[in-house]
Amino acid sequence: MRKHLKFISVAVSAALAATAVAGIAACGTKNGGFVDEQGIVHLTFAGRSNDSEEANYEVFINDFMQDNPNYDIQIDWSANESAYMQKINGMGSNLPDLFMLSDDQFIAFAENGLIADYKEFVDMDELDEQVYTYAAEAYCYNTETDLYGWDKDDPNCGFYGYPKDQGPLGLMYNKTLFEDLMEKYNQGKPAQMQISLPSATEPYTFDEFIDVCTKLKGEYDGEFYPCAGYDLDSAIYSNNADYFTPDASQQRITDNNFVQAIEFMQRLYSEGIIAPRGGTTGTDETAFINGRALFYYAGPWKMKDYWKQISFEWDLAPVCVGPAEGAVSTAYVGSMGYCISANSQIKEHAAYLAKYLATYEGSQRSQYRRGQAIPNLRSMAAEFSGNTKGVLSNETPKNRSVWIDVIDGCGQTKTAQDGVTTYVDAVTGKYRPGRFTYSSTWRTYFAQWLDGQGTNGKSVWKGQISARESLNALAPTMQNWLDEMKEIQNS
Repeated sequence: MRKHLKFISVAVSAALAATAVAGIAACGTKNGGFVDEQGIVHLTFAGRSNDSEEANYEVFINDFMQDNPNYDIQIDWSANESAYMQKINGMGSNLPDLFMLSDDQFIAFAENGLIADYKEFVDMDELDEQVYTYAAEAYCYNTETDLYGWDKDDPNCGFYGYPKDQGPLGLMYNKTLFEDLMEKYNQGKPAQMQISLPSATEPYTFDEFIDVCTKLKGEYDGEFYPCAGYDLDSAIYSNNADYFTPDASQQRITDNNFVQAIEFMQRLYSEGIIAPRGGTTGTDETAFINGRALFYYAGPWKMKDYWKQISFEWDLAPVCVGPAEGAVSTAYVGSMGYCISANSQIKEHAAYLAKYLATYEGSQRSQYRRGQAIPNLRSMAAEFSGNTKGVLSNETPKNRSVWIDVIDGCGQTKTAQDGVTTYVDAVTGKYRPGRFTYSSTWRTYFAQWLDGQGTNGKSVWKGQISARESLNALAPTMQNWLDEMKEIQNS
């Protein structure tokens, strides 16, 4: 093992420590997958999420086995990420043939030789043509240069996973409640003062969002907090800010754009848009599902659950854009990939299953039909957004194009879902910040600091300290985290 990483999650740290001390002897252990004398491929596939996703994957895997009767696939499923990672880390180097890892988890496994570079089974030119660029290269990584992305001329550049999905966030809103409060507010006001429904193509500015929430809050009878929660990373990215420089070597949390994004989040609390921290009123997804909020945020993987849980009409808008120069509505994107155990004896067969799940039209159509994901394939964008094949079991949200706009870049002229109206795409996305570092643990500490759980004990969200003062105090520690990770990177 070339590197021993610290600043990885506690669970991964424990697993890698166990591997380093006692698991090396298991590196030659034959993985469970094999091809029997009759040519049947016996393969273990592991995944995680709630019951509805497990049910979906049972369908996807059964469809694959019907198309490929020489495969016998055993599914090893976990109910949530914690249980899943505990199980995966406990396996040491004897991992399932094919299993899921998020974009901020796979680096530790790749660096420690636990997952396979399986580019020999992948046509990268074909994959780049089929799927969105970020998705095609999301699991490409060079363990020598520590750089992301595909470089066909460098043999050390590895391919560690087909994209399972892309999880762009959109700003979801309770259309039923919005229309009710909007009607009350607009009554008797001139047209230029009236509120309209959120646009699918023109994001609110930070100020516009607070203004709309404040006005509609005034029309609600009783205690009401319009926003059940707002994604911090999307606020930061949408004000042309980031936690660190592109190479993750220097902290940027004291930059004016970053501070301004945190101040926007602080205003959401101080102006009663989001309920106070530690209060009795729900400030989370449950509040939105129960119809007690106008706004929340959602990725496409939640469709399957919301179809069952939400009784009112809801839709999507882009995340808000900040006032900083060069700012664009930029939503958080999180992804999962299909990784192969370095010890699997049937890597080529596992890669074929991964390719099927990630790039075959039939599989992609089955996945979006069940509310599992947006299609990885560029060619299916219009089909998904407009339900042109008529296969969606539920057409909510109507503005599904928001998710597509997030992942395909910005600046291009597009045709809206009505097939007539054109617009310039002013929406894009960026991967979660933990993807760009060896560990996402720092991100947890950062959130805790702002919430008053750090050594200064002062909460930005409760107004106990200004955003700038809090970030200035944290900056040296943030830089130290990055320095330590870079030291490991260069060792």
